[in-house]
Amino acid sequence: MVYCCLHKLFVFSGSPDHSAEGNLRMASDERKTALFETVPVSKALLTMAIPTILSQLITLIYNVADTWFIISYLVYARVIRQIRQTAQREGQQISV
Repeated sequence: MVYCCLHKLFVFSGSPDHSAEGNLRMASDERKTALFETVPVSKALLTMAIPTILSQLITLIYNVADTWFIISYLVYARVIRQIRQTAQREGQQISV
């Protein structure tokens, strides 16, 4: 209840230092309301869901790539450590 009143007070009334931002939010909220009032539910849900799904797919691809590079770095570090240990046992000095 308090959030709702504060939200209306600061966003929709257009606070003095953010009046343009408040107007943009109001326009966005009006478009969303109009979307759900005039368009069939299935189309409205798809219109709202597609950007969310795309952003989640982009996040997934980024996380997979990040994991790949971290794992490849850890494998590389382990191989270098094993090479150094083998070289030390054999009495050789390797700088990698």
